[in-house]
This record gives sequence, structure tokens and C-alpha cells, in this order.
Amino acid sequence: MVHVRNGYVITPGTLPVVFPDGNASLLLCIGSPTPIAIKKAQETIDRELREEENRFNERVKEEAKRLVEEQAKADLEKRVAAAEAAAEAAIAKIRSDAAAELARLKK
Repeated sequence: MVHVRNGYVITPGTLPVVFPDGNASLLLCIGSPTPIAIKKAQETIDRELREEENRFNERVKEEAKRLVEEQAKADLEKRVAAAEAAAEAAIAKIRSDAAAELARLKK
């Protein structure tokens, strides 16, 4: 379709050669594309642009989801670390109080 936009057309009097693997060989020459060729080229461009936009939007959604999950995980890890620190501080206080009480009782 790039060639059609650049003004190339299939050479009159020649037929495309289609190979068994699906490839095709076309003999092109510079000329004036037909209105239907221009329309089809524009449709192809529009379709590709829509598909690229959809792929981009999907990548944005996936990245946003990943970032939200990553932030939630980081927040959870912070809360767990804070709870562990508070528990360790409480345990240290209990041990300190217990050691002080034992020392008092030994006197």
C-alpha cells in the first residue's frame, strides 16, 4: 500500500504471480492510482492506526495494572515491617520488664 500512496500502479497488461507460500510478485510502474486503490490504501492505513492505538492502550493498561500491584505490594511490605518492629519493641519491653522484676526478686 505504500507504493500505491507513492503513485505506483500495477503495470497494465501484467498479472500478479502468486506463489504457493502466499507471496506475490507484482510488476509496478509509476502512474495514477485508481480511486478504489487510494480508498483501499487509506482503509489499510486507518485500520493499522486503530490496531496500533489498541495495542498501545493495552500496553498502557497492563503497565498501570503492574504499577498498582507493585505499589500495593510495597505498601503491604511497609505495614508488615512496621507491625514486626512494633512487635519486636513490645517483646523487648517485656524482656526488659521481666529482667527488672527478676532482679528485684533476687534482692
